[in-house]
Amino acid sequence: RTSTPRLRQLVARMSEQKVAGLAKAVREQTDKAEEYDLDNYSEEAAGELMTACFAQPHPAGAPLRCSFVIGGGKSIRGRYDPNLYRGIAAALKAIGFDEDSGASLGSSAAFKSQHDTGRNVKVVHVFPPLAHAPDGQHGDAAGEGAAVPLAADSPLYRLIEAENVETFGVLCEEGGVRTYAQLSRLLKNLAPYIALLKRVDEKMMGGQPLSPAEEAWAAITTTDSLAAKAAHVQMGMKGLVERGELSAAEKAQLLRTTAPKLEALEIELAAARSEGKEKRVEKLAQQRDALIAARTSAEGSRPPNRALPPPAAAEVAKLWAQVLAVRAIEASAKQANQLLSLEQARQVGQLPELLARIDAIAEGARGWFESDEELGARVALAKGAGAGAHKKAADRQAARTSQSAGWTTSGSTARSLGAAKKTATKPGGGKGGAFAALAGDD
Repeated sequence: RTSTPRLRQLVARMSEQKVAGLAKAVREQTDKAEEYDLDNYSEEAAGELMTACFAQPHPAGAPLRCSFVIGGGKSIRGRYDPNLYRGIAAALKAIGFDEDSGASLGSSAAFKSQHDTGRNVKVVHVFPPLAHAPDGQHGDAAGEGAAVPLAADSPLYRLIEAENVETFGVLCEEGGVRTYAQLSRLLKNLAPYIALLKRVDEKMMGGQPLSPAEEAWAAITTTDSLAAKAAHVQMGMKGLVERGELSAAEKAQLLRTTAPKLEALEIELAAARSEGKEKRVEKLAQQRDALIAARTSAEGSRPPNRALPPPAAAEVAKLWAQVLAVRAIEASAKQANQLLSLEQARQVGQLPELLARIDAIAEGARGWFESDEELGARVALAKGAGAGAHKKAADRQAARTSQSAGWTTSGSTARSLGAAKKTATKPGGGKGGAFAALAGDD
């Protein structure tokens, strides 16, 4: 008979083997996007898997997205530990990853969670750092906080490479970079490259040799160029704040990030006053007042209406109305405990295709540096219009059905009365019928 300690050892060994096997598959991933299922993984095993997979830069030759299914709807929920995400997030943060809802293919050392509503599953997307800059790409893979390798056709590379601020602004507009959150992410993404170019300047001033990646970046742009682009982004963010064009999430982010800055400025301002440094007091007071004004503007913001472009919005609304109609067919058949007709079964079979088309349209409308949540909110507006159209169509159909039922009832009643009348005339045989006979008895 197997003892309890022995059983625990056996289970632990099996868990280790399972983790090691999946970690090997993740480390050998070469396709830009792969999905792995963590059903029957414990919180602890999921954390060990993350460490095994991503503690070291990934050896792939191009940016990756490694996706892990961690839960879903009622039909599969029981197969997943409800604390999987907690184990994954803790392990990734412990090895230097950031939780970033705006992360996408090309991000490095970042992860985010997503509820895939089309499949009704919960997924964690991990974007690992790479051990080497891929061929035809530029980056600095050495050192903490290093610039991420970039493909030459990626949005960030195109913006960095832009000849001047005017071209940079045009590209931002074409890429749909219009919101405070998108501009904030762009600014964050520019920071490591500004730091890289500053190191290049220092090396060149000191007569030190440059790495191949540093030489490549020095041939593409300059510190001054990137600094000017960063200033352009900051001006765009400032304009959105002053006009009160922030979403609820953006408003919360600004108030949260500026609170410690405001506190630090107040401390510095008090110190400068006590030391009698008038010029520094004036400078710090200006910074504090600007920060207070920004917070005041943010607090008065009203969430803007950020819809999909009209053609995409109309198409999503149309498709979503079809999705709801198909789901209504399924629900009605289930409620009546009836089998679907061939035509109904055909329509239900098209549901995955309809959802896939909505996802494809939404992805095509995604702006640069736009998170899944932000895109999802825009898609939800279009779906709302589709839901309204579906309801109107359903109400019209219900009214027609009710009216048709009324006509049928009226016609049946009239036929019944007519039949009764004919039946009533037969006994008398004459023109007056039964009523005339009764009248004659008087």
